[in-house]
Amino acid sequence: EIERHLVVLGQGWTLNYEMAFYFLFFLALFLTKRNGFLFLFFVPQLLVTIGHSQFFGYTSATGRVANFYCDPIILSFAFGVVLGVVEFSDLTPPRWSLPISPAWSLLLPGMVFVALPATIGQTTAWELLGLYGALVVVACTLVKSRPLGVVERTAVLLGDASYSTYLFHLFIYLPVVVLVMKLWGHHPANRPFIVGAMIVSVALANLLGLVIHLYVERPLTRAIRKLNLPFSDSRQPTAPIAFQK
Repeated sequence: EIERHLVVLGQGWTLNYEMAFYFLFFLALFLTKRNGFLFLFFVPQLLVTIGHSQFFGYTSATGRVANFYCDPIILSFAFGVVLGVVEFSDLTPPRWSLPISPAWSLLLPGMVFVALPATIGQTTAWELLGLYGALVVVACTLVKSRPLGVVERTAVLLGDASYSTYLFHLFIYLPVVVLVMKLWGHHPANRPFIVGAMIVSVALANLLGLVIHLYVERPLTRAIRKLNLPFSDSRQPTAPIAFQK
């Protein structure tokens, strides 16, 4: 419900969180490195605690916004801050020489999360997914860099196209649901239908995102860079000041 009140494009609800995190980073710049890190880590924890202890209600716009920014999903931001600090510090974990990344072993548990109820005891599924996402990122960094194979290059390309996929994936979902219902013949409440629709949707959404990335996003990016505008600097980004050694 909340995204319909805050954004025009439905899946753009995450961008509201993104801008809020940028604002927190802005405030952290006025603190020392240590205090800035603590600020970025504990503010999301505090907001989630407030959200758990105080229900603001959805009868007013203020209540809806308050619930939105106290949702447990923002804990993923706190986990990301910890990973960023570790990556740009002397605490970086050692890299191992392994044939495949340990992250692949986390695919199955990730699929299990699809079947999770909204709440498990006192922990919501979003809180568990945030922690799980942090573990996936850590697992991806445990293998030494090596020349990319076909699988790795494909994964990188799909990663490059992920923002296009994110913006346009809903244009795939509804047609796929209708198509799967015609072919499968199951009611949407049945688990096989959900799994089947999910697999087809993910595959086609990534394909659509890849096409848009290659034939729309990349050409537009090249055209903007040729204009030599102040915001079209093609230099590689550096680590945030707060995280630099």
